[in-house]
Amino acid sequence: MGKDTANGWYFFRGLDRVHEIEGWKFGRAAIMYPKDLKTIKAYLVGVVLASLAKTGKGQRTERKSRGSEPTVAPISLSVIADTLDVSESTAYRLRKLAHDNNYVKNTENLIQITNWTPNDLKQLKANDVHQVPVELLGYADRRIVSIDRIRYKDNKLHLQDPNLIYSLIQLKHRKGLLDTAPYRGTNVSQECQ
Repeated sequence: MGKDTANGWYFFRGLDRVHEIEGWKFGRAAIMYPKDLKTIKAYLVGVVLASLAKTGKGQRTERKSRGSEPTVAPISLSVIADTLDVSESTAYRLRKLAHDNNYVKNTENLIQITNWTPNDLKQLKANDVHQVPVELLGYADRRIVSIDRIRYKDNKLHLQDPNLIYSLIQLKHRKGLLDTAPYRGTNVSQECQ
């Protein structure tokens, strides 16, 4: 929003002007329906999560190569918290809000650990160990992980990786931005141009 200083009126700025003011480089937009106004907070969080999933910026480490566009992306709470400039507990509540309002589907990402038993975990915690090497079912390499990321479920130990987020919000490219500098071609695949 802007304010006309001469007469004190407030007005909405156009998206192109907002892009210029904020220095945004992308022309991505989400499709919004009138029903989304009733749950605007959940909708906006869903849009942020959809954008993170689309750009592949949801994890701090171990970024995988981009083949075809994934329908599901791992997005950590710390990335959500940093993106929205909130605490991780608030990021958790916002992610749950978007999930509960059907803007995203949020599922745990647990990978079975094969080289430790639940009894081993108890001993490690008793010895005040903070990081351990883990071997994961279906993976050839070992990872060194924080013991806080190990979960006990179904009589087995699992590594808690970032939750998998499936976006239920449709993202589009704003064509008006794509035809004007400095936004031309910054985030558009060849088939969109």
